[in-house]
Amino acid sequence: MRGSIGPGTLIAVVRALCSGQKSGILQITHGEEVRKLLCQKGTIKFATTNLPQERLGDYLLKNSRLTAADLEKATIQVGRGERIGQILVRLKMLTAEELTRFARDHVLHIIFNSFAAREGEYSFEEADIPLGQEIKAGLSTAGMIMEAVRRIDPAEAARLMKDEKIILRPSISEHMRSQPISLGPQEGYLMSRVDGNMSVGEIISLSPLPAAETLRTLLGLWSAGLIEDSTDPLRLPFDDAAAVAAQAAASAPPASASSSTASSSQSTASGASPTPKAASRRTQGGLRRKIVRRKVSASRTSGASSKVSEKSRQADLSREVIHRHKDAQEQNLYDVLGIMTTADESDIRRAYYGFAKRLHPDRFQAPEYKAVCKQAEHLFSMLTEAYNVLTDPEARKEYDEHHAAPAKASPAERKQEQSEMARQNFLYGKAMLQKGKFHEAVKFFENALKQDDKRAEYYQYLGSVQMKNPAWRRDAEKNFIRALEIDPSLVTCYVNLGNIYLRLKKPDKAELMFQAALQWDPDQPVAKRELEQLGGLKSGAGVGSVFKGIFKK
Repeated sequence: MRGSIGPGTLIAVVRALCSGQKSGILQITHGEEVRKLLCQKGTIKFATTNLPQERLGDYLLKNSRLTAADLEKATIQVGRGERIGQILVRLKMLTAEELTRFARDHVLHIIFNSFAAREGEYSFEEADIPLGQEIKAGLSTAGMIMEAVRRIDPAEAARLMKDEKIILRPSISEHMRSQPISLGPQEGYLMSRVDGNMSVGEIISLSPLPAAETLRTLLGLWSAGLIEDSTDPLRLPFDDAAAVAAQAAASAPPASASSSTASSSQSTASGASPTPKAASRRTQGGLRRKIVRRKVSASRTSGASSKVSEKSRQADLSREVIHRHKDAQEQNLYDVLGIMTTADESDIRRAYYGFAKRLHPDRFQAPEYKAVCKQAEHLFSMLTEAYNVLTDPEARKEYDEHHAAPAKASPAERKQEQSEMARQNFLYGKAMLQKGKFHEAVKFFENALKQDDKRAEYYQYLGSVQMKNPAWRRDAEKNFIRALEIDPSLVTCYVNLGNIYLRLKKPDKAELMFQAALQWDPDQPVAKRELEQLGGLKSGAGVGSVFKGIFKK
């Protein structure tokens, strides 16, 4: 696998190696500069460079950990069977612990410099790479990619994320999702907005960050494999032919050693070895043919499920109206539009038009939206009021003065502060859950509920962690039921309750829960599968009567 480097190419290549769990050496060349990244099963473990300014001694000198005299003294002794790091420890210029820490930072420094390359060539040679005493990078590949994207200029990230109509969803790849990665609170919040329903543009309208920074965060989450295009999971955020070729090569099965040798001998004998660009074009063409075949196959089956999918979209839209209408009752005008108090007129217009496109009352006149029609009309009137006030300079000034915080916080403001603290605890809990730290996640979710016990999603997430431990299943059941009392549309809670009741050997209750899940989401795969096994895939009772069944002992 080889190709030319452009913006985002190497991030896409490394993502492909990670998803394919490949082992080998990725070499990045630009003129005389050569960096090598050593991969084991898709994870970058180590890195080397031929650039003097990127070697360990110069890195320590640049970071003021060594003096020039110390470095010269240690360098003289290189070549006697010891590496520079070992010599520095022997001369007591560094402790062993300091060497480990700085060497790990140095490896990451080389890796991130590699990711930053905008031109040159790359090649990947698949092989088993045994690592000895080298200091390993200590970050998952997803974590490295996320950090590399954080270092991209927001304006460049915005150029790479050109299509704001894309609808993103959480990745369905268990391998990519399971990688440990640390997300900040704002990154965690944006991750929580990616639900398979909202477009990139709509997420921008809800984000507390400027548009370019929001796009950079989404670019990082997408590149790291945590989220994906809901209509084309193979698509990558980088519009780069070399990255597409890398994806194809990384996902293809490796050639055997004998066939590789034979191919090499044949090329040498003929004197007509294929060029890297020609090989890249062939690989790229093969991937495109696979994608076309997959899309054709999908289109043949899409007609049969289109009616069910439409019902699912209607249920999603109804849930959004219910949630936003409830939240708007206690929000100020800025929060109603999902913008910051520093938002300018263009931010306000973008937020309002995003809502108008999705939540205009005209969309809710059909019979299937009868239950939420009035809420949609009231919600849109609140959105319009917020837009009218905040786009009028005089009205906005008067509103800001009237709603300015007094010297002593009012009960409503104290409640708002508690709500914000609860939200931060919730986001930290999600971050711990993503890292597999379940006890810490439970503590954060419980703290969130102590500060705000009216949020259904807090109960839902707490229950989702508790149900992993048999000793906590009763607590999980109570929390899922409480979440449904607040918001009966939470499909995941019905499914989780169904699974809990199956484990508790209560098939009748489980069947009720799976039926309720299908009332809200006819496509829900777990509920359909379990009902088929229970022999209960039938029209069943309505959501109301099903929900009452929860409380029958």
